[in-house]
Amino acid sequence: MSNRWASRWARPLHLVLVVYVTVTPAARVQLENSSADDSKRSETKCCCRGPKPELCRPLRDEQLTEASDGWLFAKKMKCPASLGYDSPEAWGLQAADAAPPPRCVDETEAAIEALDRSAGPVVTVRAYWMRHGWSCANALSEQSNVNFTGTDFEGSWWPYAESKRFALYRDPSLSDVGVDRAQKLGEQVRGKLLHETAGQRPLVFSSVMTRAMETAMYNFPGWDVHPVPFIAENGYSLDNTPLSWQEQESSKLDRQPNTREALGALKFDVAPETHRDRASRKKSSYDQFKNFLPGALQELLPASPANGAEIPVVIVGHSGYMKKNLECGKESGKKPANNEVWVQEYTFRWGAWDARLHQGAGCGRPFAPELFPPPPSRLCPQDVGRCCPESGTYRPKAWLKRDAEFCATVEGESIVQRDARDGLSYTQARQTLS
Repeated sequence: MSNRWASRWARPLHLVLVVYVTVTPAARVQLENSSADDSKRSETKCCCRGPKPELCRPLRDEQLTEASDGWLFAKKMKCPASLGYDSPEAWGLQAADAAPPPRCVDETEAAIEALDRSAGPVVTVRAYWMRHGWSCANALSEQSNVNFTGTDFEGSWWPYAESKRFALYRDPSLSDVGVDRAQKLGEQVRGKLLHETAGQRPLVFSSVMTRAMETAMYNFPGWDVHPVPFIAENGYSLDNTPLSWQEQESSKLDRQPNTREALGALKFDVAPETHRDRASRKKSSYDQFKNFLPGALQELLPASPANGAEIPVVIVGHSGYMKKNLECGKESGKKPANNEVWVQEYTFRWGAWDARLHQGAGCGRPFAPELFPPPPSRLCPQDVGRCCPESGTYRPKAWLKRDAEFCATVEGESIVQRDARDGLSYTQARQTLS
């Protein structure tokens, strides 16, 4: 066979199948009507903004987001994650054969319209953000700033190296300094806030980190504290990753001066202690927090407020998080001091399906910066007795050794007593409220 014929037969053979379909006029009308009905029909899906049935509702097709279904060119509609929604199954609320959450039982257009009409007024949230008190990790980290001139550690690298171990300190609690100062500062903080709110007690939230929960407890004794996700400190080092609630309760919070009565103020109502984002990659997501808080406020407050109403809240959080996300941090470029309070205002529409905090401009500082004390100039064993009480592994040993002679002269004195002798502002009589 010649090369010419060989190359011709080597080519692939293509077959084209042409199918003619005859559609009668009656069938054509039926297809057109069916297509028109499909275009009017809106797909609905039950979506939840958290792991509680009352946070679920049906959403229309246009409220959902389109996502890949895993097949080529195949798409499916999903709950809008950008607004904090996910399916009931993802939140652990509904097994495959179980009944849907109550508000998702009726997914008719009339039911969805009724939910949409229930949206109320635009309200303002006045948030008093507070940084946690001086923690055990803060004490260890601060050792790197201590002057060791004239001591056995002069010229040594060891104090600095030891201080950097703070990042390995798992979910540290408040130091004794942090507890004592929070108790004393809390008197002035509570007085100022109640003055500004005309006696209305703000709702108190905190991050799920041990040091934040304890700061809230000691600044606001007897007030309910609601630990919530999405406001833990930035980063994933051990000191900035919350332990499980069981570990916190048994190894961090079960120490003096904490009492069972005081710990009873911690209310895991708007977010369970097992919330899936407690320590996830979203643990420090400010976007998710702005989606989350409107629902929490709607659950905790008894009735819809009036249009333009102001809701005061306290949020105990962390310095890096506050500096990055709040207007005060953006304006100053600095972190807040321990226990310092910054005010940030937000607005949102009460009850709206897409309710989300909208951050206002401007920074509020209700207290003079000098009210909040710096780290101690001298450190004694009674200042860090709560830090690793079993082993003392993460205590600032070089700093304690440097100040041992001084500490022998003030044995038994608290940091507040020493601060008062040094004339620090927070230990003086309560400031006149403006």
